[in-house]
Amino acid sequence: MWFFMILSYVMMALSGIGLLMVGINHYFDFWAQNHITLDLLVSIVFIAGQTLVMFFFVGTGVNIREYLEANPSLGKDLYSLDDNNVIFGQVSNGHDVIEKMVKT
Repeated sequence: MWFFMILSYVMMALSGIGLLMVGINHYFDFWAQNHITLDLLVSIVFIAGQTLVMFFFVGTGVNIREYLEANPSLGKDLYSLDDNNVIFGQVSNGHDVIEKMVKT
């Protein structure tokens, strides 16, 4: 899991550098080919990085749920879905889950 987290940071850094290069390239023409080749390359890196981040967050959410199911002493109220928190329940309760995991 640490590998994917570090890889997502690297991909986001590469995306930021690439976006900066695209902006500078449109003014100074340091890329030998057409502008579109650098633009497409940076877009592919950016999309790959964002996809990696989304899958990392989904995987982390699954790990938290499995940890809570394995440790019922933490309480089911941290990961329960009712009418009040159908969409944002896991996001708003994520801090509580991490606090209880650290205390144990």
